Amino acid sequence: MESSTKILVFVAIFFVGIFAYSQTSIGEKLTQLKEVKEKITELADTKTQNSSAKTNDIYAYKATSKKYAASLYLHRYEEHIKLKSCYKSHLRQTNNKVEKMAIIDGLVMLSQISGMPYAGYESNLTALLIRDQSPLGKKRLRLHFVALGLAKKQYPKQQKKVSIAGSTPEMDAIDPLVRLYWPHNPNDALSVYWRESSGLPYELNHGGCQDFGITQINLKWQKHYMQKYGLTLTDLYDPVINVAFGRIVYSNWKCSFKPWVASRKLGIH
Repeated sequence: MESSTKILVFVAIFFVGIFAYSQTSIGEKLTQLKEVKEKITELADTKTQNSSAKTNDIYAYKATSKKYAASLYLHRYEEHIKLKSCYKSHLRQTNNKVEKMAIIDGLVMLSQISGMPYAGYESNLTALLIRDQSPLGKKRLRLHFVALGLAKKQYPKQQKKVSIAGSTPEMDAIDPLVRLYWPHNPNDALSVYWRESSGLPYELNHGGCQDFGITQINLKWQKHYMQKYGLTLTDLYDPVINVAFGRIVYSNWKCSFKPWVASRKLGIH
């Protein structure tokens, strides 16, 4: 009996030991599994945070615009008209003091609207325009409101979503302005006007026609509507007036870019 009892006790101790070991092993495995899960969760959270941060960075980039001093635009204008190339004839060079001052004033306005954040751009721009009670300022404000009204109630017939516009100080300044007046197809508008003028307020038509400014307003074809809004050639050097009037021309053509040669080359009508 004693021998049998010892054997039973030994067997019992053996199984208890195995059970205890298995429980310890399972416990360790569970602990390890828990640690792995926590690590995976931590990595996932980090990845999400990094992705969110990246998205925020992109939004911040899109929500801001570069601020440029008027002196930079004036310097670029002086350098442009000194170019000894076939492109020299594309740039407006004039000895008329009134016209020259209009070009300079246009570049100063370009500097004022540059750097405005996309968030709240409409209200900030409107507030800036309201403060100028000069005759030119009143024309600018009137066209601004007309362009805004058209932008909010008219939709384009088609959207190519072409995006070829380059990044220059001039294009950086008018980018949010064009997006404001062409909210449904801004890339198309930016592409057309980049091709037409590179965003230069003093651009002259490449073919020698009477087309002026950022959106290349034709003095002959738009004479009637220019008279309607009391606009002259010198007014077209103002970036806000020119882009706003470009929106009016676009609307008069039933939301079409057909008046611009660049639109046909880009397949945007």
